[in-house]
Amino acid sequence: MSPAEIISSISNKFTDAREAGELFFFPSTIWKHEELGVQFEIRLCPALQKRPAAEGDSSVKEKITEGTQLDAFAPPYNLSLHVGDLQDDGTNYVVLLNKFALLPDHFLLITKGPPVLASVDPIITRFE
Repeated sequence: MSPAEIISSISNKFTDAREAGELFFFPSTIWKHEELGVQFEIRLCPALQKRPAAEGDSSVKEKITEGTQLDAFAPPYNLSLHVGDLQDDGTNYVVLLNKFALLPDHFLLITKGPPVLASVDPIITRFE
């Protein structure tokens, strides 16, 4: 998918995932803090101290108990949370909705393979 296609599909995907119970939205408050000239914006969300279990989470717990560690950022992706895949300058990315969202349309841009932070900059600027 192109960055424009990803951006245009995030809101609908977020709404659909939330209505299906695959995504949880928690309001949060912002706390701003400056340290050594750098402005930080910290989101506080007390509701996440007790995250709800989604339907089907018992199978997740069973797999973890069996010794199979699940990685939410590796395939197979939850189709309700998977927005699409991107490629930029030979680096591959996946865009997933955050299952425990603190903002509307909260998504994660995840590198596939070893992270290359320098290559993420041009992609992030397209989302701004």
